Amino acid sequence: MPTPAKFLQIILVTGDDRIAFLQGQLSCEMVNAEGSIQLATMCNPKGRIITIFHVICTSEAVYLVARADLIEPASTHLKRFVFRSKVQISHQHSINVFLSDTTSNPEHTLLIPGTIEELNNSNVRARLANPNTVELTLSTNADSSVIGNFSSNDSEQNAEFFWSYQMHASAIPELTLEQSEKYLPEPLNLDLSGGISFEKGCYTGQEVIARMHYLGKAKKRLYQFATNNPIIINGAMSVFDQQGNNIGEVFSVTADYKSLITTSPIAASHSEKSLIGLAILTRHPPDNTIDSETHQYWINQAPDEPDSISIKASCPKY
Repeated sequence: MPTPAKFLQIILVTGDDRIAFLQGQLSCEMVNAEGSIQLATMCNPKGRIITIFHVICTSEAVYLVARADLIEPASTHLKRFVFRSKVQISHQHSINVFLSDTTSNPEHTLLIPGTIEELNNSNVRARLANPNTVELTLSTNADSSVIGNFSSNDSEQNAEFFWSYQMHASAIPELTLEQSEKYLPEPLNLDLSGGISFEKGCYTGQEVIARMHYLGKAKKRLYQFATNNPIIINGAMSVFDQQGNNIGEVFSVTADYKSLITTSPIAASHSEKSLIGLAILTRHPPDNTIDSETHQYWINQAPDEPDSISIKASCPKY
């Protein structure tokens, strides 16, 4: 029996006022959102992101999917604003992760990207729109397990590696607990990837986010990078340009391998030297245009230092 998918969890929001309540807390548009899958942020009053959700809205509930270590603080934050609203908030739920590939699971019929199927016993299938390579089964059964073409010995780890790789390949950032409440949405490209609606009414942090959008410029943006250097890259390592100027930092990194269904992540981590990651860098060019060029940068040290790690980085296309 595969082990449960502990790396992802759900905040389940139910009750008659759930849409109005979440409209005031999330950066996405919740009015008429039934049947939709959206990316959204939940921010503090200063506009800093507490967590990033995949918001799955069914006819009876809203499922907020995020990394497990952020579920408890996010749930606590939401409950502070319930007051007299007819809303129930719970996070005692589990997620099954499917590989969105019929060759890996021939008997499984895939959903169309961005669609939801409500199943019996309060279970919901949802195929994300971005990245569209991931299909989830959301379950109120705490004993549910990871499903997919994973071996029983490393299914949990394989599922997490697969999820992390797909998020990095699609330039969808995921915060860790240590990164929570440190970033505004724009430097993480959430205004470009569909995580923010600038047409909706007020929500927590909206004033700061809107001011950045309408009156300012994001001085830094999220870039994708790749490297074949076998040296370990960690989050928060500095990034340098060709002149040796410190222009930003690594946000997150993961192994770059695409044959997850046949390769153990443990074996791959030793045999596969290629890495992909996300870095927050000073915009190039520094105006308000999006740079689609690929640039060479260095991590850890300036380019003329022996311990420097060469990377190729570009602003992602959404």
